This record gives sequence, structure tokens and C-alpha cells, in this order.
Amino acid sequence: MKRILFKSKLGTRFIVAIMAVCLLFAILLVYVSASLYTRRVVKHYNEFGYKVSKLVSKYFTEDEIKEYADIVFKYNRSQIDESKVNEVVNSEKYRNAFDRVNELRKELEFNDIFICAIDLDVLNTYDAKSTNLADFKPLYYIMDTHFNDDLRQNFAKSDSLSPKYIDSIIESINTGKSTETNFLQNGRYGYTITSVNSFWKNENMLVMVGCDISVESYQKDIISFIIMTIIVVFVLTLILIFVSVFIISRYFLNPVIEISSEVGNFVSNNAEISNKLGSFKTGDEIELLAKSILKMQQDLFNYMDDAIAKAIKLKKVRTELNLAKGIQADMLPSIFPAFPNRDEFDLFASMTPAKEVGGDFYDFFFIDDDHLGLVIADVSGKGVPAALFMVIAKTLIKDRANVHVRGEDYSPAEILTHVNAQLCENNKNELFVTVWFGILEISTGKCTTANAGHEYPAICKKDEKYELIKDKHSPAVATIEGIKFRDQEFQLNPGDSLFVYTDGVTEATNANGELFGEQRLVESLNKCVNASVSDVLRVVKEDVDKFVGSAPQFDDLTMLSFRYYGKGGHQ
Repeated sequence: MKRILFKSKLGTRFIVAIMAVCLLFAILLVYVSASLYTRRVVKHYNEFGYKVSKLVSKYFTEDEIKEYADIVFKYNRSQIDESKVNEVVNSEKYRNAFDRVNELRKELEFNDIFICAIDLDVLNTYDAKSTNLADFKPLYYIMDTHFNDDLRQNFAKSDSLSPKYIDSIIESINTGKSTETNFLQNGRYGYTITSVNSFWKNENMLVMVGCDISVESYQKDIISFIIMTIIVVFVLTLILIFVSVFIISRYFLNPVIEISSEVGNFVSNNAEISNKLGSFKTGDEIELLAKSILKMQQDLFNYMDDAIAKAIKLKKVRTELNLAKGIQADMLPSIFPAFPNRDEFDLFASMTPAKEVGGDFYDFFFIDDDHLGLVIADVSGKGVPAALFMVIAKTLIKDRANVHVRGEDYSPAEILTHVNAQLCENNKNELFVTVWFGILEISTGKCTTANAGHEYPAICKKDEKYELIKDKHSPAVATIEGIKFRDQEFQLNPGDSLFVYTDGVTEATNANGELFGEQRLVESLNKCVNASVSDVLRVVKEDVDKFVGSAPQFDDLTMLSFRYYGKGGHQ
């Protein structure tokens, strides 16, 4: 199992992740421990130094501090000479005060206790970006126990300030609060904690008392503390890593790896269903995962059996649909020129179904030697039902039109009336068909038509442009039983053209939901006024396809183009 664990990518990642988390935890623990320890010690020394500086301030009266501060200011501004300074330093009062402060320093083992005055006029010239701190000396010492051999060295001496002092003083001036500055620094005494607080202040000067407390021993203590913390944390981290790896491997990684192995065998080797997946009894999500995968395998086998059966059935259906498509295509006239022995006219037609089979159809046939029938129709719905209804409608229209051969002279309206009666019988699916049916008298060019809810035909007079014939519509065939259809007439002269189509042309829709429409159809037809009948259909089809783009075809697209030449034939 261990070999599987360490060979597993998931196992390796988990182990690396656990080690990384534990390492980060150890580093964070050491850092937090050292920071807390340092903060606690620094706080202790700060509080101690602050109390001492408060104690020192009580060694002097306010008048004494004012006197000393006034002398150091005047001396540094060259308003008095050095004799006055020497007089103060050699006075018994000053020496007694110095001795008391120095004895306190020695007793507490401080590095230094000092009293200083800040020249606020000089301080106000400070600019953090441009001021050279080496030359910037707004501080004047009143007393500094560091120079305990020569008191003159520590009285009226000017000195520079660190940025921390400056920022603290400026903040005190701006806020009006007492200056209490405490910070750890590495200076002339090594690592010290400096505690400073305000003693006395007026508009020109600020007197402060400060203590420098050595923390060299503290530095050694903190290093020892950090080393000990690192050792303890390292040991604890190793224990945590081993325990975590053991627990996660046994109760999580190993079961997941086994499940992964079973799934891999099932997928790559086309193995049978793995019953081992049902043996996991962890009582948690691992067991649920194993059972879910086992069920998925069982469902997959069942699905594959069903899929094979459905594929066989679908193949059979597609074969039948292809056969039906071929039968439907064979029922529509598809050989052009359709009547090569007749030069009085020329025609071309096409039908593009939206599915394997469609409900649109066209037809053209001679009723007698001088009468040509032209039909274009659109059955409601799509697919096989529409195709079957189309076959019946097409057959009935052509059969009824051919009754004329047997001596009966029927018009398009009378033919559609008869077909409507036939189709309304037992029309349980309530299918219907829109029909444009025209009978052309070839010798004269007279065209008698009936429009049963179909699109308007387009006509083009010789050397003119196409326009729609707004003929009167009757209801579609097979919608209302007993309805009478109406005949209409128009005249075709030699050189005139006729274009009929289904709504699959005008209702072709692009990706934005826009329809191709009648206006675009007329514009497309007028590109090919003098073109051949086959080219007319090609141009319209190309324009429709370009307009629709990648949008799917929702309806059958059927067109018929006709050009009349008359008795003289095609010149």
C-alpha cells in the first residue's frame, strides 16, 4: 500500500501539501512566539524606564528647569558667554542634582539618564526629505550622566535627533499631548530601549527626561528563546507530518487510490463491473463515492445495451427516411429542360426540405396540348406526416386536372374545390395545404389561377422589373369543408416571366430574428431580369443563404421560375 501511495500523484501532492502547511505553520509559530516574547520584554523595559524618568523629573523644581533651560538656550544662541555656563556646572546645587541622578543610574544599571531641551524654532525648520540630520541639532543637554567625569561636557551641548524623536515631538506639538516616546534602537551603547517623556514646555522650548536601558542580555535571551522554539516546533512539526500522513493515507488517500485504480481498469481494459467497489465500508463520503461509481458502471452497461438497440433502430429509421426522401424526390419533376420539344416557354423548379423529407411540392404537367398546369404548394408541418399529406394533395390535384382530357373542362378553382372535399374527409390530424395553381393557355398566354392561402406570385413584364401580383386569397385547402375557391386571370406576353415560391423563401430567418421578406425577394429577382430560369432560382437561393448565414433552416424552401415566349418560341 505504501508503494501505491508514493507512486500516486495524488499521494505525492498530499504529502507535499501537508509538509508545506506544517512548515508554514512552524515558521508562523516561531515568528509569533518571538514577536510576543519581544513585545512583552520591550513593554516591561518601557514601563520601567518611563517610571524612572518620572522619578528623575521630581528631583528638580520647575524654576530650576526653567533656569537651566534658559541658560543653555542663551549660550547656544551666543547671548551669554561660557563663564555663565561654568558657573552653573560648578554650582553645588547642580552638582548635587547630578550626583543624585547618576547614583540612580548606577543603582538601576542604566546606560544613561539625561535631561535635554528642544529648540522648537529650530525644530520647525525640519523637512524629512531635505534636512541633513548630521547638521540638524535642535537638542541642548541640561544633564547627561554618560559624561560623569566632566560635567561641562554634558551641559549646554547641542546634538542631533533621530527621526523617531523628531516625529514624536512634532506629534506632541500638533496634538497638544505629552511626549512619551519609547523605542528599541542600536546606538552608541549597543541595543537599548529609550524612554522619553515631557517635563516642561513653553512656546520656544520643550524639556524632556530620558533613560537609555541596555537590553544586550535580552538579545541573548531572545536568541536562546528562538533556538529553543525552533527545536520544539521542528519536533512537533515532524510528529504532525507523520501523524497527518498516516491518518490521511489510511482513511482517505488509499481508498481513493484503490477506487481510481478500479475505475482505470474499467475504462482502459473494458473490464466487467468491479464488485470490489461495493466492499468499501468507511461510513463516509468515500463509501458513497465507491457505491456511486459502482452504480454508474452498472448504469453504463445498461445504457450501452440500450444505446446499441437504439442505434440499430435509428439506423433503420434513417434508412427508411432516406428511402422516403428518394421517393419524394422522384415524385417531383427533376429533369430539365422539362419539355425539350416545346419552345413556347421555359421553366425550372427546386425544393430544399428543412428535414429529411418535407411538405412543400411543385408540379407542372400538360392538361392537353395547349394547356399547361403549374402548381406550387406548402403543407402545414414538417417531416413524414407532411410528406405523406403532400403526396396525397399532389396526386389529387394532378388527377383532377387530367379529367379535362376525358371531356370535362375544369378551372383551377373547381379543381381545388374538388381536392378540398377529398382532403377534408377523415383529416384527423387537421393538416392543410396552401396552393397556388395556374393553368396557362399556351397559344394565347392567358393564365387562369386560384390562390388557396399561398404566397403572392411575382411577374416580370418584358424589359421591366419584377413585382408581386396581389391576387385574392382563399383559405388553404383542407381547412374548411364545402368552401368554393375563386378563379383569377392575368395575361403573359412573349418575354414575360413568372416566379412562384413557398413561404420558406420570404420567412427565412437570420440569427437576429429578421425575415428575408418580400422586399428582399423582389430586389433579388430584379438582379436577374434577363437571366435564364435556372439562374433566377440560383441567385435567389444564394441571396437567401447569405442573409440567413449560420442560422438553421426552419422551413422547406421551394421555387418555380417560368418564362413565356409564345408561338414564335425562344428567339
